[in-house]
Amino acid sequence: MSTDTSTRPVRHAVTVISTDLSRKEQRRQRVAARKAALEFMRTEAVDSGDDGGLPGPRLKTAGRDGANRFRGGTEHFHVPVHRSGSPVLAAALPFLAESGLAVHGPGVGLDVNAGGLFCYDPFELYEAGVISSPNMVIVGEFGQGKSTCAKTIIARSLAYGRKAAVASDPKGEWVPVAEAVGGKAIQIGPGQTTRLNPLDEGHRPAGYSANEWVGVVTGRRRRLVGALATTLLSRPLLPKEHSALDIALSEETREARIPTVGGLTNRIWERAQTEQDTGDWGRDLGHALRRLTQGDLAGMFDGASTTSFDSNSPLVVIDTSRLQQAGDLALSLASTCSAAWLEAVVTDTSAGKRWLIYEEGWRMLRDEAQLNRMQEQWRLSRHWGLANMLIMHRVSDLDTAGDQGSKVRELALGLLSGAETKVVYRQDSMLVDRTVHDLGLTPEQGNVTRDVIKGRALWKVGKRAFVVDNFATVTAAERAVFDTDQRMVG
Repeated sequence: MSTDTSTRPVRHAVTVISTDLSRKEQRRQRVAARKAALEFMRTEAVDSGDDGGLPGPRLKTAGRDGANRFRGGTEHFHVPVHRSGSPVLAAALPFLAESGLAVHGPGVGLDVNAGGLFCYDPFELYEAGVISSPNMVIVGEFGQGKSTCAKTIIARSLAYGRKAAVASDPKGEWVPVAEAVGGKAIQIGPGQTTRLNPLDEGHRPAGYSANEWVGVVTGRRRRLVGALATTLLSRPLLPKEHSALDIALSEETREARIPTVGGLTNRIWERAQTEQDTGDWGRDLGHALRRLTQGDLAGMFDGASTTSFDSNSPLVVIDTSRLQQAGDLALSLASTCSAAWLEAVVTDTSAGKRWLIYEEGWRMLRDEAQLNRMQEQWRLSRHWGLANMLIMHRVSDLDTAGDQGSKVRELALGLLSGAETKVVYRQDSMLVDRTVHDLGLTPEQGNVTRDVIKGRALWKVGKRAFVVDNFATVTAAERAVFDTDQRMVG
Protein backbone atom coordinates (compact mmCIF):
# COMPACT_ATOMS: atom_id res chain seq x y z
CA MET A 1 0.00 0.00 0.00
CA SER A 2 1.40 3.36 -1.05
CA THR A 3 1.74 6.29 1.28
CA ASP A 4 0.25 9.70 0.36
CA THR A 5 3.12 12.14 0.81
CA SER A 6 0.93 15.20 0.17
CA THR A 7 0.14 15.59 3.85
CA ARG A 8 3.61 14.67 5.14
CA PRO A 9 5.17 17.64 6.98
CA VAL A 10 8.45 18.96 5.60
CA ARG A 11 11.51 18.09 7.63
CA HIS A 12 13.82 20.97 8.50
CA ALA A 13 17.61 20.72 8.21
CA VAL A 14 19.32 22.64 11.00
CA THR A 15 22.97 23.68 10.77
CA VAL A 16 24.75 24.90 13.87
CA ILE A 17 27.74 27.16 13.24
CA SER A 18 30.17 27.66 16.06
CA THR A 19 31.03 31.23 16.97
CA ASP A 20 34.54 30.10 17.85
CA LEU A 21 35.41 29.87 14.16
CA SER A 22 36.83 32.75 12.21
CA ARG A 23 34.45 35.05 10.38
CA LYS A 24 35.63 33.72 7.03
CA GLU A 25 34.97 30.13 8.09
CA GLN A 26 31.53 31.05 9.52
CA ARG A 27 30.62 32.74 6.22
CA ARG A 28 31.78 29.68 4.24
CA GLN A 29 29.65 27.36 6.39
CA ARG A 30 26.57 29.60 6.03
CA VAL A 31 26.89 29.52 2.23
CA ALA A 32 27.25 25.77 2.30
CA ALA A 33 24.22 25.45 4.59
CA ARG A 34 22.05 27.53 2.20
CA LYS A 35 23.09 25.36 -0.74
CA ALA A 36 22.28 22.22 1.25
CA ALA A 37 18.87 23.64 2.22
CA LEU A 38 18.00 24.39 -1.43
CA GLU A 39 19.00 20.88 -2.47
CA PHE A 40 16.97 19.47 0.40
CA MET A 41 13.86 21.45 -0.71
CA ARG A 42 14.29 20.27 -4.32
CA THR A 43 14.44 16.70 -3.15
CA GLU A 44 11.27 17.07 -1.05
CA ALA A 45 9.18 18.85 -3.73
CA VAL A 46 7.17 16.77 -6.20
CA ASP A 47 8.07 17.58 -9.77
CA SER A 48 5.21 19.39 -11.54
CA GLY A 49 7.00 20.45 -14.71
CA ASP A 50 9.81 22.67 -15.74
CA ASP A 51 10.72 25.02 -12.91
CA GLY A 52 12.25 27.58 -15.24
CA GLY A 53 15.50 27.40 -13.37
CA LEU A 54 14.01 28.80 -10.15
CA PRO A 55 15.81 27.58 -7.05
CA GLY A 56 12.77 27.45 -4.77
CA PRO A 57 10.33 24.55 -4.22
CA ARG A 58 7.35 24.06 -6.53
CA LEU A 59 3.82 23.43 -5.25
CA LYS A 60 2.68 19.85 -5.47
CA THR A 61 -0.11 18.87 -7.82
CA ALA A 62 -1.64 16.73 -5.10
CA GLY A 63 -3.32 18.08 -2.00
CA ARG A 64 -6.62 18.51 -0.21
CA ASP A 65 -9.63 19.78 -2.19
CA GLY A 66 -11.88 22.62 -1.11
CA ALA A 67 -12.20 26.41 -1.19
CA ASN A 68 -9.15 28.44 -0.18
CA ARG A 69 -6.90 25.32 -0.01
CA PHE A 70 -3.35 25.38 -1.28
CA ARG A 71 -2.75 22.33 -3.44
CA GLY A 72 0.68 21.90 -2.01
CA GLY A 73 2.75 19.05 -0.74
CA THR A 74 2.41 20.21 2.85
CA GLU A 75 0.00 21.94 5.17
CA HIS A 76 2.75 24.35 6.21
CA PHE A 77 3.37 26.86 3.43
CA HIS A 78 5.50 29.76 4.67
CA VAL A 79 5.47 33.10 2.85
CA PRO A 80 8.13 35.71 3.60
CA VAL A 81 6.70 38.60 5.63
CA HIS A 82 7.60 42.23 5.08
CA ARG A 83 7.49 44.27 8.24
CA SER A 84 7.39 48.08 8.33
CA GLY A 85 5.94 50.95 10.29
CA SER A 86 2.50 52.35 9.48
CA PRO A 87 3.84 55.75 8.27
CA VAL A 88 5.99 53.97 5.65
CA LEU A 89 3.18 51.64 4.55
CA ALA A 90 0.69 54.54 4.36
CA ALA A 91 3.00 56.35 1.97
CA ALA A 92 3.92 53.26 -0.05
CA LEU A 93 0.37 51.88 -0.35
CA PRO A 94 -2.07 54.82 0.00
CA PHE A 95 -5.85 54.27 0.11
CA LEU A 96 -5.38 50.49 0.13
CA ALA A 97 -7.33 49.93 3.34
CA GLU A 98 -9.72 52.91 3.52
CA SER A 99 -12.46 52.10 5.99
CA GLY A 100 -14.95 54.75 4.86
CA LEU A 101 -17.00 56.71 7.35
CA ALA A 102 -18.16 53.52 9.09
CA VAL A 103 -21.71 54.78 9.73
CA HIS A 104 -25.14 53.57 8.70
CA GLY A 105 -26.72 55.61 5.96
CA PRO A 106 -27.72 55.67 2.29
CA GLY A 107 -25.12 54.87 -0.33
CA VAL A 108 -24.57 58.03 -2.36
CA GLY A 109 -21.68 56.98 -4.58
CA LEU A 110 -18.59 54.88 -5.13
CA ASP A 111 -15.47 55.63 -3.11
CA VAL A 112 -13.02 55.90 -6.00
CA ASN A 113 -9.88 55.22 -3.99
CA ALA A 114 -11.20 52.37 -1.84
CA GLY A 115 -13.52 50.86 -4.44
CA GLY A 116 -16.42 50.44 -2.01
CA LEU A 117 -19.82 52.03 -1.50
CA PHE A 118 -19.68 55.49 0.09
CA CYS A 119 -22.47 55.98 2.65
CA TYR A 120 -23.40 59.30 4.21
CA ASP A 121 -25.86 60.50 6.84
CA PRO A 122 -25.06 63.74 8.72
CA PHE A 123 -27.16 62.83 11.73
CA GLU A 124 -25.37 59.50 12.23
CA LEU A 125 -22.01 61.21 11.74
CA TYR A 126 -22.89 63.90 14.25
CA GLU A 127 -23.93 61.29 16.80
CA ALA A 128 -20.68 59.39 16.18
CA GLY A 129 -18.63 62.55 16.75
CA VAL A 130 -17.17 62.59 13.23
CA ILE A 131 -18.64 66.05 12.57
CA SER A 132 -19.85 68.77 14.92
CA SER A 133 -22.33 70.32 12.46
CA PRO A 134 -24.85 68.53 10.20
CA ASN A 135 -24.81 71.32 7.60
CA MET A 136 -23.48 70.76 4.07
CA VAL A 137 -22.27 72.87 1.13
CA ILE A 138 -22.22 71.52 -2.45
CA VAL A 139 -20.15 73.54 -4.94
CA GLY A 140 -19.75 72.75 -8.62
CA GLU A 141 -19.64 74.23 -12.09
CA PHE A 142 -22.61 73.87 -14.42
CA GLY A 143 -23.26 70.35 -15.64
CA GLN A 144 -20.78 68.56 -13.36
CA GLY A 145 -23.39 66.62 -11.39
CA LYS A 146 -23.95 68.58 -8.17
CA SER A 147 -27.74 68.67 -8.64
CA THR A 148 -27.90 64.92 -9.26
CA CYS A 149 -25.76 64.38 -6.17
CA ALA A 150 -28.05 66.52 -4.00
CA LYS A 151 -31.15 64.69 -5.20
CA THR A 152 -29.48 61.30 -4.70
CA ILE A 153 -28.67 62.18 -1.09
CA ILE A 154 -32.20 63.37 -0.36
CA ALA A 155 -34.14 60.65 -2.20
CA ARG A 156 -32.13 57.81 -0.68
CA SER A 157 -32.22 59.38 2.80
CA LEU A 158 -35.99 59.00 2.79
CA ALA A 159 -35.58 55.23 3.03
CA TYR A 160 -33.72 55.80 6.31
CA GLY A 161 -36.58 57.78 7.84
CA ARG A 162 -35.31 61.26 6.99
CA LYS A 163 -37.53 63.95 5.49
CA ALA A 164 -36.71 66.99 3.41
CA ALA A 165 -37.93 70.39 2.28
CA VAL A 166 -36.71 72.68 -0.52
CA ALA A 167 -36.95 76.34 0.51
CA SER A 168 -37.16 77.65 -3.06
CA ASP A 169 -37.00 75.78 -6.37
CA PRO A 170 -36.40 78.52 -8.98
CA LYS A 171 -36.01 76.04 -11.85
CA GLY A 172 -38.74 73.60 -10.88
CA GLU A 173 -36.28 70.68 -11.00
CA TRP A 174 -37.19 69.31 -7.56
CA VAL A 175 -40.87 69.00 -8.42
CA PRO A 176 -40.41 65.67 -10.33
CA VAL A 177 -38.46 64.33 -7.35
CA ALA A 178 -41.29 65.24 -4.97
CA GLU A 179 -43.81 63.56 -7.27
CA ALA A 180 -41.65 60.44 -7.57
CA VAL A 181 -41.34 59.95 -3.79
CA GLY A 182 -44.93 60.83 -2.92
CA GLY A 183 -44.12 64.31 -1.64
CA LYS A 184 -45.79 67.67 -2.16
CA ALA A 185 -44.97 70.68 -4.36
CA ILE A 186 -46.35 74.11 -3.38
CA GLN A 187 -46.47 76.45 -6.37
CA ILE A 188 -45.91 80.17 -5.83
CA GLY A 189 -46.10 82.78 -8.56
CA PRO A 190 -48.30 85.00 -10.74
CA GLY A 191 -51.74 83.53 -11.27
CA GLN A 192 -51.41 81.05 -8.41
CA THR A 193 -53.85 81.11 -5.52
CA THR A 194 -51.38 79.79 -2.97
CA ARG A 195 -50.17 82.27 -0.36
CA LEU A 196 -47.50 81.74 2.31
CA ASN A 197 -47.25 83.96 5.36
CA PRO A 198 -43.55 84.23 6.29
CA LEU A 199 -44.58 85.61 9.71
CA ASP A 200 -46.35 82.41 10.75
CA GLU A 201 -45.47 81.34 14.26
CA GLY A 202 -44.82 77.71 13.40
CA HIS A 203 -44.71 74.75 15.73
CA ARG A 204 -43.29 75.24 19.21
CA PRO A 205 -40.65 72.54 19.84
CA ALA A 206 -40.64 70.54 23.03
CA GLY A 207 -38.62 72.15 25.81
CA TYR A 208 -39.67 75.74 25.09
CA SER A 209 -41.90 77.55 27.55
CA ALA A 210 -44.55 79.94 26.20
CA ASN A 211 -42.44 83.00 27.06
CA GLU A 212 -39.29 81.52 25.57
CA TRP A 213 -41.11 80.69 22.35
CA VAL A 214 -42.48 84.23 22.09
CA GLY A 215 -38.91 85.51 22.22
CA VAL A 216 -37.78 83.08 19.51
CA VAL A 217 -40.68 83.96 17.20
CA THR A 218 -40.30 87.72 17.74
CA GLY A 219 -36.59 87.60 16.96
CA ARG A 220 -37.19 85.53 13.83
CA ARG A 221 -39.84 87.93 12.58
CA ARG A 222 -37.65 90.95 13.17
CA ARG A 223 -34.78 89.42 11.27
CA LEU A 224 -37.07 88.49 8.38
CA VAL A 225 -38.71 91.89 7.89
CA GLY A 226 -35.32 93.54 8.33
CA ALA A 227 -33.86 91.31 5.60
CA LEU A 228 -36.77 92.03 3.26
CA ALA A 229 -36.55 95.80 3.83
CA THR A 230 -32.76 95.80 3.40
CA THR A 231 -33.03 93.89 0.12
CA LEU A 232 -35.77 96.17 -1.22
CA LEU A 233 -33.97 99.39 -0.19
CA SER A 234 -30.58 98.12 -1.43
CA ARG A 235 -28.95 99.59 1.67
CA PRO A 236 -28.73 98.96 5.42
CA LEU A 237 -31.61 100.23 7.55
CA LEU A 238 -31.20 103.49 9.42
CA PRO A 239 -31.69 103.46 13.21
CA LYS A 240 -35.03 105.24 12.90
CA GLU A 241 -36.16 102.67 10.30
CA HIS A 242 -35.34 99.86 12.70
CA SER A 243 -37.52 101.62 15.26
CA ALA A 244 -40.34 102.04 12.75
CA LEU A 245 -40.26 98.32 11.93
CA ASP A 246 -40.19 97.34 15.62
CA ILE A 247 -43.14 99.58 16.46
CA ALA A 248 -45.21 98.41 13.49
CA LEU A 249 -44.39 94.74 14.16
CA SER A 250 -45.29 95.05 17.84
CA GLU A 251 -48.63 96.67 17.01
CA GLU A 252 -49.44 94.09 14.32
CA THR A 253 -48.52 91.19 16.60
CA ARG A 254 -50.57 92.60 19.48
CA GLU A 255 -53.73 93.48 17.53
CA ALA A 256 -53.83 90.80 14.83
CA ARG A 257 -54.29 87.15 15.70
CA ILE A 258 -51.62 86.23 13.13
CA PRO A 259 -49.39 89.10 11.90
CA THR A 260 -48.89 89.44 8.14
CA VAL A 261 -46.58 91.44 5.90
CA GLY A 262 -49.61 93.24 4.48
CA GLY A 263 -50.79 94.28 7.94
CA LEU A 264 -47.27 95.40 8.88
CA THR A 265 -46.97 97.54 5.74
CA ASN A 266 -50.37 99.17 6.37
CA ARG A 267 -49.35 100.13 9.91
CA ILE A 268 -46.12 101.71 8.64
CA TRP A 269 -48.12 103.80 6.14
CA GLU A 270 -50.68 104.82 8.78
CA ARG A 271 -47.99 106.02 11.16
CA ALA A 272 -46.19 107.88 8.38
CA GLN A 273 -49.41 109.76 7.47
CA THR A 274 -50.67 110.54 10.96
CA GLU A 275 -47.48 111.50 12.81
CA GLN A 276 -45.91 114.48 11.14
CA ASP A 277 -42.90 114.63 13.43
CA THR A 278 -41.99 110.99 12.93
CA GLY A 279 -43.57 110.33 9.55
CA ASP A 280 -40.24 110.04 7.76
CA TRP A 281 -39.43 106.98 9.89
CA GLY A 282 -41.46 104.69 7.72
CA ARG A 283 -41.96 106.51 4.44
CA ASP A 284 -39.12 104.74 2.60
CA LEU A 285 -40.01 101.48 4.30
CA GLY A 286 -43.61 101.81 3.16
CA HIS A 287 -42.56 102.38 -0.44
CA ALA A 288 -40.16 99.44 -0.30
CA LEU A 289 -42.55 96.93 1.28
CA ARG A 290 -45.29 98.00 -1.12
CA ARG A 291 -43.73 95.64 -3.69
CA LEU A 292 -44.82 92.71 -1.52
CA THR A 293 -48.41 93.91 -1.24
CA GLN A 294 -49.19 95.70 -4.50
CA GLY A 295 -46.23 95.04 -6.78
CA ASP A 296 -45.11 91.98 -8.74
CA LEU A 297 -45.11 89.80 -5.59
CA ALA A 298 -48.59 90.82 -4.46
CA GLY A 299 -50.80 87.98 -3.29
CA MET A 300 -47.92 85.60 -2.58
CA PHE A 301 -46.57 86.54 0.85
CA ASP A 302 -48.67 89.48 2.06
CA GLY A 303 -51.60 87.69 3.76
CA ALA A 304 -52.50 84.64 5.79
CA SER A 305 -51.27 81.28 4.51
CA THR A 306 -53.71 79.41 2.31
CA THR A 307 -51.89 76.08 2.68
CA SER A 308 -50.37 74.19 5.56
CA PHE A 309 -47.14 72.30 5.87
CA ASP A 310 -47.58 68.53 5.92
CA SER A 311 -45.01 67.37 8.46
CA ASN A 312 -45.59 63.76 7.42
CA SER A 313 -44.74 64.37 3.77
CA PRO A 314 -41.33 62.93 2.83
CA LEU A 315 -40.43 65.89 0.61
CA VAL A 316 -42.02 69.35 0.42
CA VAL A 317 -40.89 71.68 -2.40
CA ILE A 318 -41.69 75.40 -2.71
CA ASP A 319 -41.85 75.81 -6.50
CA THR A 320 -40.91 79.40 -7.42
CA SER A 321 -40.12 78.67 -11.08
CA ARG A 322 -43.01 80.88 -12.24
CA LEU A 323 -41.08 83.87 -10.93
CA GLN A 324 -38.18 83.41 -13.36
CA GLN A 325 -39.42 86.22 -15.57
CA ALA A 326 -39.74 88.58 -12.60
CA GLY A 327 -35.97 88.87 -12.21
CA ASP A 328 -33.34 88.07 -9.61
CA LEU A 329 -34.66 90.49 -6.99
CA ALA A 330 -38.13 88.99 -7.04
CA LEU A 331 -36.67 85.48 -6.80
CA SER A 332 -34.43 86.53 -3.89
CA LEU A 333 -37.40 87.99 -2.03
CA ALA A 334 -39.50 84.92 -2.75
CA SER A 335 -36.67 82.65 -1.58
CA THR A 336 -36.35 84.62 1.64
CA CYS A 337 -40.08 84.51 2.36
CA SER A 338 -40.55 80.84 1.50
CA ALA A 339 -37.45 79.85 3.48
CA ALA A 340 -38.73 81.80 6.50
CA TRP A 341 -42.12 80.08 6.23
CA LEU A 342 -40.47 76.67 6.05
CA GLU A 343 -38.10 77.41 8.91
CA ALA A 344 -41.07 78.31 11.07
CA VAL A 345 -42.88 75.04 10.43
CA VAL A 346 -40.05 72.48 10.28
CA THR A 347 -39.03 72.97 13.91
CA ASP A 348 -41.34 70.15 14.98
CA THR A 349 -38.70 67.79 16.37
CA SER A 350 -41.31 65.08 16.94
CA ALA A 351 -41.66 64.73 13.15
CA GLY A 352 -38.13 63.30 12.81
CA LYS A 353 -34.91 64.61 11.37
CA ARG A 354 -35.13 66.67 8.22
CA TRP A 355 -33.02 68.13 5.42
CA LEU A 356 -33.56 71.78 4.43
CA ILE A 357 -32.24 72.54 0.93
CA TYR A 358 -31.26 75.97 -0.38
CA GLU A 359 -30.97 75.88 -4.19
CA GLU A 360 -29.18 78.72 -5.97
CA GLY A 361 -27.49 79.57 -2.66
CA TRP A 362 -25.88 82.74 -3.98
CA ARG A 363 -29.28 84.46 -3.82
CA MET A 364 -29.22 84.04 -0.05
CA LEU A 365 -25.81 85.69 0.37
CA ARG A 366 -26.51 89.18 -0.86
CA ASP A 367 -27.06 91.25 2.24
CA GLU A 368 -26.14 91.25 5.88
CA ALA A 369 -29.67 90.87 7.23
CA GLN A 370 -30.33 87.68 5.25
CA LEU A 371 -26.94 86.28 6.24
CA ASN A 372 -27.62 86.96 9.91
CA ARG A 373 -30.94 85.18 9.60
CA MET A 374 -29.31 82.18 7.92
CA GLN A 375 -26.51 82.11 10.50
CA GLU A 376 -29.13 81.84 13.23
CA GLN A 377 -30.88 79.06 11.33
CA TRP A 378 -27.65 77.10 10.92
CA ARG A 379 -26.72 77.51 14.57
CA LEU A 380 -30.08 76.15 15.69
CA SER A 381 -30.07 73.25 13.22
CA ARG A 382 -28.66 70.77 15.74
CA HIS A 383 -31.28 71.71 18.33
CA TRP A 384 -34.14 71.32 15.84
CA GLY A 385 -32.84 68.16 14.14
CA LEU A 386 -32.20 69.91 10.82
CA ALA A 387 -29.41 69.51 8.27
CA ASN A 388 -29.06 72.49 5.93
CA MET A 389 -27.79 71.96 2.38
CA LEU A 390 -26.53 75.01 0.49
CA ILE A 391 -25.96 74.50 -3.26
CA MET A 392 -23.68 76.91 -5.14
CA HIS A 393 -21.88 77.03 -8.49
CA ARG A 394 -18.52 78.30 -7.30
CA VAL A 395 -16.90 80.13 -4.41
CA SER A 396 -16.82 83.30 -6.53
CA ASP A 397 -20.57 83.44 -5.87
CA LEU A 398 -19.47 85.04 -2.59
CA ASP A 399 -18.60 88.16 -4.59
CA THR A 400 -22.31 88.99 -4.44
CA ALA A 401 -21.99 89.05 -0.64
CA GLY A 402 -19.73 92.09 -0.52
CA ASP A 403 -16.16 93.25 -0.95
CA GLN A 404 -13.15 91.37 0.33
CA GLY A 405 -12.75 91.97 4.07
CA SER A 406 -16.27 93.39 4.50
CA LYS A 407 -18.53 92.24 7.30
CA VAL A 408 -20.98 90.75 4.84
CA ARG A 409 -18.22 88.71 3.19
CA GLU A 410 -17.03 87.46 6.57
CA LEU A 411 -20.57 86.40 7.44
CA ALA A 412 -20.82 84.47 4.18
CA LEU A 413 -17.48 82.76 4.78
CA GLY A 414 -18.64 81.94 8.30
CA LEU A 415 -21.66 80.23 6.80
CA LEU A 416 -19.41 78.02 4.67
CA SER A 417 -17.06 77.22 7.53
CA GLY A 418 -20.10 76.26 9.62
CA ALA A 419 -20.72 73.39 7.19
CA GLU A 420 -18.47 70.49 8.12
CA THR A 421 -19.34 68.56 4.97
CA LYS A 422 -18.12 70.16 1.75
CA VAL A 423 -18.74 68.50 -1.61
CA VAL A 424 -16.68 70.14 -4.36
CA TYR A 425 -17.13 69.25 -8.02
CA ARG A 426 -14.72 70.33 -10.73
CA GLN A 427 -13.69 73.97 -10.45
CA ASP A 428 -12.12 76.24 -13.03
CA SER A 429 -8.33 76.09 -12.71
CA MET A 430 -8.23 79.85 -12.11
CA LEU A 431 -10.49 79.47 -9.06
CA VAL A 432 -8.76 76.51 -7.41
CA ASP A 433 -6.58 78.61 -5.09
CA ARG A 434 -9.57 80.58 -3.96
CA THR A 435 -11.59 77.40 -3.47
CA VAL A 436 -8.80 76.03 -1.27
CA HIS A 437 -8.73 79.21 0.81
CA ASP A 438 -12.47 79.78 1.23
CA LEU A 439 -13.39 76.14 1.90
CA GLY A 440 -10.40 75.27 4.05
CA LEU A 441 -8.95 72.61 1.72
CA THR A 442 -5.35 71.45 1.41
CA PRO A 443 -3.41 72.16 -1.81
CA GLU A 444 -3.62 68.45 -2.70
CA GLN A 445 -7.39 68.50 -2.26
CA GLY A 446 -7.52 71.63 -4.41
CA ASN A 447 -5.73 69.77 -7.19
CA VAL A 448 -8.42 67.09 -7.03
CA THR A 449 -11.13 69.70 -7.68
CA ARG A 450 -9.23 70.80 -10.79
CA ASP A 451 -8.91 67.32 -12.28
CA VAL A 452 -12.02 65.30 -11.29
CA ILE A 453 -14.22 64.13 -14.13
CA LYS A 454 -17.95 64.74 -14.46
CA GLY A 455 -19.94 62.98 -11.76
CA ARG A 456 -17.05 62.82 -9.31
CA ALA A 457 -16.37 65.20 -6.44
CA LEU A 458 -14.08 65.77 -3.50
CA TRP A 459 -15.95 65.10 -0.27
CA LYS A 460 -14.46 66.66 2.85
CA VAL A 461 -16.27 65.27 5.87
CA GLY A 462 -14.88 66.68 9.08
CA LYS A 463 -11.13 66.13 8.85
CA ARG A 464 -11.28 63.33 6.28
CA ALA A 465 -11.44 63.56 2.50
CA PHE A 466 -12.73 61.19 -0.19
CA VAL A 467 -13.22 61.16 -3.95
CA VAL A 468 -16.75 59.94 -4.64
CA ASP A 469 -18.33 59.01 -7.97
CA ASN A 470 -22.05 59.63 -7.59
CA PHE A 471 -22.90 58.72 -11.19
CA ALA A 472 -21.54 55.20 -10.65
CA THR A 473 -24.49 54.32 -8.40
CA VAL A 474 -27.35 56.30 -10.01
CA THR A 475 -29.85 53.97 -11.67
CA ALA A 476 -31.54 54.63 -15.00
CA ALA A 477 -34.85 55.29 -13.24
CA GLU A 478 -33.21 57.78 -10.88
CA ARG A 479 -31.35 59.50 -13.68
CA ALA A 480 -34.60 60.14 -15.52
CA VAL A 481 -35.86 62.09 -12.50
CA PHE A 482 -32.61 63.65 -11.21
CA ASP A 483 -30.68 64.64 -14.33
CA THR A 484 -31.27 68.27 -15.29
CA ASP A 485 -29.45 67.74 -18.61
CA GLN A 486 -32.31 65.64 -19.99
CA ARG A 487 -33.92 68.69 -21.60
CA MET A 488 -30.67 69.38 -23.46
CA VAL A 489 -29.89 65.86 -24.63
CA GLY A 490 -33.34 64.22 -24.71
